[in-house]
Parts: sequence; structure tokens; C-alpha cells
Amino acid sequence: MAQAYDFALEKIGMDVYSYNIWNDYIIFLKSVEAVGSDAENKKITAVRKVYQKGIMTPMTNVELLWKDYCTYEMGINPMLGKKIIDERSREFLNVKRVTKEFETLVRTIDRNIPCIPPTIPQTADEIKQITAWRKFISWERLNPLKTEDILLVIRRVVLAYEQGLLCLGYHADLWYEVCAYLEQTSHGYSERGDAQLSKRFLDDAAILYERAIQTYMRSNMLIHFAYADFEEQRLNIDKARSIYNRLLDINEANLKDPTLAYIQAMRFERRTDGIKSARTLFKRAREDIRTNHQIYVAAALMEYYCTKDNNIAFNIFNLGLKKYNQNLDYILAYIDYMTHLNEDHNARVLFERILSPNNSIFKQLQPTIWNEFLKFESQVGDLQSIKKVEKRRLKIYSDLNELEGRETLLLVDRYKFLNLLPCSIDELKLLGCKDLSNINLSSTNTSVLTNGSIVNGTTLLEQAVRDRRAILPRPDIKHMMPFRPTRKPLPGSHPTPGGAFPLPDTALYLVKVLPPARNFEGPFVIIDELMERVTRITIPDSFDPIRFSIQGEVIRDLDSSNTNTSQQNRKIGHGDSDDEEQQAPLNVSERSTMDIYRQRQQKRVKLTKTNSTDQLQSLQRIATMTCFEDLSGEILMIIFEYMDVEDLWTIFFNMNTRFNTLVFDSRLRLTANISKIDKTKFDQFCLSLFQTNCNNIFILILSNNYYRYPQIRQFLFHTTFMYFQSLYSLILIDINYDELMKITNQIKQLSNLNHLHVNTHEIYHDKQLMNITQELFNQPNIHVLGLDFHEKIQWYDIKTISLSNIEVLSLNFINIDRLFLLLPCCPHLRSLSMTLDSRCNSLITNDNSESLSQSTITYPQITSLRFYFRSFNISALQRLLNALPSLKRFSIDTLMYKEDYIRASFWTLLLQQRLPLLERVRLVLRGFFGLESNEKINENRKNFIGGYQYDQYWLDRAHKKIFTCYTNDTSMVLQIR
Repeated sequence: MAQAYDFALEKIGMDVYSYNIWNDYIIFLKSVEAVGSDAENKKITAVRKVYQKGIMTPMTNVELLWKDYCTYEMGINPMLGKKIIDERSREFLNVKRVTKEFETLVRTIDRNIPCIPPTIPQTADEIKQITAWRKFISWERLNPLKTEDILLVIRRVVLAYEQGLLCLGYHADLWYEVCAYLEQTSHGYSERGDAQLSKRFLDDAAILYERAIQTYMRSNMLIHFAYADFEEQRLNIDKARSIYNRLLDINEANLKDPTLAYIQAMRFERRTDGIKSARTLFKRAREDIRTNHQIYVAAALMEYYCTKDNNIAFNIFNLGLKKYNQNLDYILAYIDYMTHLNEDHNARVLFERILSPNNSIFKQLQPTIWNEFLKFESQVGDLQSIKKVEKRRLKIYSDLNELEGRETLLLVDRYKFLNLLPCSIDELKLLGCKDLSNINLSSTNTSVLTNGSIVNGTTLLEQAVRDRRAILPRPDIKHMMPFRPTRKPLPGSHPTPGGAFPLPDTALYLVKVLPPARNFEGPFVIIDELMERVTRITIPDSFDPIRFSIQGEVIRDLDSSNTNTSQQNRKIGHGDSDDEEQQAPLNVSERSTMDIYRQRQQKRVKLTKTNSTDQLQSLQRIATMTCFEDLSGEILMIIFEYMDVEDLWTIFFNMNTRFNTLVFDSRLRLTANISKIDKTKFDQFCLSLFQTNCNNIFILILSNNYYRYPQIRQFLFHTTFMYFQSLYSLILIDINYDELMKITNQIKQLSNLNHLHVNTHEIYHDKQLMNITQELFNQPNIHVLGLDFHEKIQWYDIKTISLSNIEVLSLNFINIDRLFLLLPCCPHLRSLSMTLDSRCNSLITNDNSESLSQSTITYPQITSLRFYFRSFNISALQRLLNALPSLKRFSIDTLMYKEDYIRASFWTLLLQQRLPLLERVRLVLRGFFGLESNEKINENRKNFIGGYQYDQYWLDRAHKKIFTCYTNDTSMVLQIR
């Protein structure tokens, strides 16, 4: 029973609806009684193996299988189970993601449709199903699981094809694609040296081919030819010959016209067994009454090109001409062969033989042959022979009544060549040519008269009018709505006698989103009259409030008399009270104006006035206090982006549903500085990161650090960089060579990664530096690259770097010669920052001496330079500035031991000559030389700083306008910024 389950899972266990088989198999294994001391362990191992295979298979209800597996593992051994579950959880998340895509793809596929021959033309449902199956197959070929098990990918792709063929078995392209896929896979394994797997996939392809020609493709010549070529390539000559024989057998394939099959079989026999076997097959084809004239043409050309024997080809053409003397296509093929032999006499004999009165060829077919005869004579004959052919051709047109006195049209065929005509299009129309849609007359070997018909003079004007109308613009009727009669037209339609035209789709959508018609029933405001009345209104200088009673009477309770009364009431003591009970009795009209809202406001004000001053201040503070939760989601997300991921999850995760939604919002761009995480929390942090929103990580910082744990290695153990598809910047600190090489292979799939910075002292060898540099500079997506390696390393000669896409580059301790070898590999470089290494160029090879000697090469794309000189070298600086003439920003920090190199005159002349486009400059010059006394120190300081501070050149280019100079008896530091 277990073997039956294994067989079923091997065949259809990868199907999206295979959950029931997996579940039944697990239930069966659990129900088996364990007999013996070691039987229980074997049972647990078998169940666990099926569980682990099942949860790694994308299918519906895979979550239920995962939950059952977790329960099963925790029930056996909680500690071991927790460890196993943690190890499998990351892979299961990948399977869960793929399952959702899988279900979306198969949702549009109908697997219950019968396999029937497709209709011509195909219906919309058929096209929809074919598109859905092809989309599903393409998805499987892209390896959505991102697995490294190539055999699993091949099995899934073949299963997808197999399932598609159950519904689309009459589509030859699917049969060929799956066989070609298996053949290509076999070649891949053959190149790797795995002969066993290579033979296995070739056998699988042969089985599919055999199944195709025995079922749905029984009469399909394309699949038979592909199958025969496949077997011929495998050197199975007898098998390929049997395929052709099966196709030619009337009882097997039942072809109505096996001519093409005979031709391909003849070519096969000629390749494998020689020309004699091909001739034998040609004899068999002549005896088959189903064949056509093409078999003679193919046999004759085979003899001509392969055996170089013109006589045999000539005899075959003559043999076919006896049988197909009325077939125009065969005659033209024979003529084409003879005219290309460069034998004028034999060609003329053939023309005369075909066009002779003794040959019973139809006169309707003769004009095309006469056109070929005229074309031949125009190429090799003289003028007399051309006129003779034209005269004889004129007689044929006269007999067919296609001339009607317009012999000039026949003259066009004499002088035309390819698509060149002796008349314009309009002139041809005037001559009587009716149809000029196919104006390339020579390419089709037809004459003007054959492509069109002659029109008489009375219809010539009508023809010109119709041609003029054809070039006029016409309305596009493809989008017109059909007339659908409706007895009771709906509102918004276009009623006409007998029916109504529906609205166009765009107008119908607009009608649906508009408010209902009852909202536009009025009353409507006449805007012009309203604005006119507003302009005539006289606005009073004083404000006189007016109230209206329930009966509509005007109440002016704030006039002068009422004002005096109110003032008297306030003097008595009732004026300050807003309580309704303490006020004087109001009349009915005044009492009606007091609404509930005003009463509540009056009570609230009264409450605040009766409380003490401290309580009032406390209430005001509470009323004005704003909680952090009251901030809008946009502001909170901006705050989150300034926080680290660890702090964000520690503070806000699981606080409430709103904060969970914000933390996992896909629009967040978070920074994950994992280098700060302690070793005890690292594993849990990584697990939480990968199970939630790793796609939100915008900046990632990893560090091994000297005295801490190997963080990067553990990070790579838990995950890969393929899950960080939104990653923009990656910073690696103290990473070793193996880890860096592994990461460079993974980040090639991150399309959004733009910035990469590597700061490590764990790489000690020049050879490792060469490999690392090659990988990093060849990254297609990296545009900003920073490399900070050990200063003892010399940049090795790199020949394998292709043209890099890097725009901003930062290097340390690179030799000037190495720099000029690297710059040609960076054609897009705009900004360069580096520390120049003063060590000798001991590793420069002879191959690079020529490139180093070309000091005239410039790099105008570089506009920003920032570098540090350990020891000032005037020749190196001049060489560098000559190569970068387009610099707009220049910064240098250097040590020097000569006083002249600090003065403003030196730098002003140097920069003006070398950098004419310079806009901003920064100088940090550190001089080490002895000064005689304090007076000398102060004098030099004033001289040095004054040369910069009072020069307009430096004032315009020192962005921050900072000019400082610090001196003592042994050193001086000059800063210009």
C-alpha cells in the first residue's frame, strides 16, 4: 500500500490539488501498528519524511498540513520539535508564498474540458484556456520556488506540460515544446558529464514523441519530422526510418497528400544511406497515386545539388513534364531550373516545347509562361528575338480578348526590372491597368495585364473617381454601437422609432457614477439674477442682529431700549448669570429661540466658573493634551523611518491593531542596523524579521566586529538576500572573503539595490582582492560603491572587469597607476573619493605598460574628486588633474614638507590651468617644517592665510568661507573650505 502511495505522489504529488493524497498517506502511516523495538522509530521517521516533503510542495491547504506537522513534532519531543519547526519555518514561508501564486494561476484553468480538435477560427474560451495554460507553464519554468534542486524543477515543468496536454492534446506546439525542453535538459547534463541523467531525459522525450504520434498527432507531419530528427541525432537510424514509414503508410497516418513526407524521407535517406536509397524512395513515391508534382522537383534538385549530374535532373524533369504538362507550377519550376543552368539553347527548346501548338496546355495558363519567356530573352537575347516573343505573346492576348487596342501595356513588360517600371502609377492607370495593389510585378513573375484587367475609355473616368475616393478619409465604424430594438427605452438612452441605441461604455460609466436624477429636480438658482441682486445690496455701517420667531415675525431684541434694560439687569446682579433659572421670564417668542446646544454650552461654562482656579487649569491641560496615538498615520510612518527596526518592533509591535498595521505597511522604508543586536537576541530577531516584513528593509547594516560573534555567517545561515527585494543600501563591516563572495552572488537578483559599502580588514591577499573587485564592479545594479580594505593590500591587476555601471566610487590606499587602470572600466563614474597609496608599482605588468604610458587620456564624466595624500607628490597630482579636466568640486587633504607648496600662488596657478570649470574647493594642507621664532610664525601665518583670504578666486570657490591657519614651531595646518 505504501508503494502505491509513493507511486501516486511521484506522478501527481506536485499538483495543486494533491492535498488529499498527502493527508491520506500520512493517516495510513500513522495507523500502521509498530511491531518490534525499532519499529516505532522507523514509523516516526517515515511519517516525518512524508510531512516534510508535503509542506515543501505548493498546494491548496498546505497550511493545514503545516499545522498538523507542527502538532505531530511537538507531540513526539517538544524540544526537538521546536528546533525542527524553526528550521523548516523559513522554507515553509517560501512555499506559502508560491502557493498563493499557484492558486491564482490555476484559478483561470478549466481542467474538465474535453480534449477535442480546435475549431478554426478559435473561440474566445479556447484562446483563454490556451493563454492560461501557457502562462502557468512559463511560471513553472521560471522556478518560482527558487530551489537549487534542478531535478525538482524539471519534474514540475514536465508535469505542467502533461496536465496541459490532457486538455490540449491536439496542439502540436505543446508536444514539441515539452520534448524540446527535455532534450535541452539532457544536453545540459551531458555537458556536465552526467551520462545517466542525460540518457534518462532523452528516453523520456522519446516516450512523449511516441505517445504523441500514436494518439492525437497520428496524422501530424510536423511532430513526425521532429521525432525522426530526434532519433537521427541519437544515431537510431532504424527507428527514424520506421517513423517515416509509419507516416507514409496509408493505414497508419492516412495522409491525403504525403508529398512532403516523401520529400523529407528522401532527404533523410540521402543523409544516412546515400543517394541510392533516396532514389529507391523516389521510385516508391512515383507509384503512390497520392503524391503531387513537388516530388519530381525535389528529386531533380537533389540530384543537381548532391550528385552534380545535370542529365539525371534533366531526365527527372522531363519525366514529370509528361505527367504534369498542364500544371503551371511545375512548368514554372522546370523553367526556373533551366534558366539558371546558363544553357540558352536548352532553355529556348523548353519554352518552344511547352508553348508549341502540339502541346495541349490551356491558353489561360500561357500568358504567365510567355512572360517568363520574354524575361529570359530580355536577359540573354537580342532585340529581334525579344520582338518575336512579344509578337507571339500579342496573339495569345488577342485570342483571349484581353487587349482591346491597348498594345502599349505589353511594352511595359519589356523594360521593367524588379520593382522598377518605365511609367508612373498614374500613367499606368491611364494606360488601363485596373489593379495596382501588387505593383512589384517582376517579383511575382506576372505582367501588368495579368494582375489587372483592361478597361475601355468609357469607364476610365469612373475608375479615376473611385481611386480618388479611396484616398479620402473615412469614419471609423469599428466602434459604432449596434442597433438593439427596445420597447421601453431606459432613461439616458437614445430612443428612436423601433428601439434605442445604448450609451457607449465611457458614457455609461459616467452615468452610473453621477448622483440620481432626483438630486437635480430643483429649485434651480439663476446665477446671473442672484449676482445682480447681490451687487444692489446696501451694506449698513452698524451691525443690528435680527431674529425670527416661529411664526416668522421679526424680533429686534437688541435695540436701544432692550440694551438699557439688559444693562440694568446686570447692575442688579442677574446680568452675569447664564443659568436659565436665574434669568427674568422671557416671552414666548424669545424662549423659543433657546436651543438645546446653547443650554449645554451655558451649563459647561457655569461648571468651569464654579470650580476653583487649580481645577480649571487642570482641565485646560487635559483638554489641550495630545497623545502619541492621536498623530496621523503619515506622521507616525515618518517617525518610524527615523528609527531602527529593532527599536521599532520593541516599542510598537503588538501594541494594538493600528500600530501593527503601520509597522507592517509596505510603504515604510526602514533601516535595519543588525550590527547593534546582541548575540542572545540575534536568532529570534532574524526569525521575526523574515516572517514579517523583510520587504520593508531599505537599509541593512551587518557587522562581524572584532570581539563579537560571527554575525554575518549566522545571518546567511538563516536567510538569503533574495527576500530583501526592496533593499536599497547594504553596509558590510569586518566581513571575510568567503562571506563576501557568497553575498555578491546573491545580491545580483536585487534590482533595487543601489548602494554598497564594504569596510573590512579581514581580506589579506591580493588574489582575494582581485576576485572581490571583479565581482563588485560587475554588479549590474550597484551605482554607489565604497571599498575600505586593509591598507597593506595592493590593488591587483584586473583584466576581467567589464564596463561597470558605478557612478560614485570610494576607495582607500590605491596606487595612482592602479587607479588609471581602473578608470576606463567605469564609463559612468561621476564622483571619486580615495586615499592615494605611495607604494611602488611592483605589480604592473608589461601588458599594462602601454595603457599607463597614455597620459593624454581624459575622463570628462568625472566632476567631483576628493582624495587624501599621505605624502604630497606634485607629479602625481598634476597627472591626476590632467586626466580629470571637468572637475567642478575638488578636495585634497595632504602632508607636505616644503613651504612653497602651501602658498596661494602655487595652488591658484595650478587649479586655474588644470581645472577651468572648478566651482568649489577644499584644501587641508599639513606642513611639517621648522620655523625660527614666534615672530616668524605669525608673519608666515598672515602671509599664508592672506594669500587665500583676500583673493577673489578663492572667495568664489570656498563654499563655507572658512580660512584658518594653525602654526607652531614644527608644523602648520592650513584649511580652506
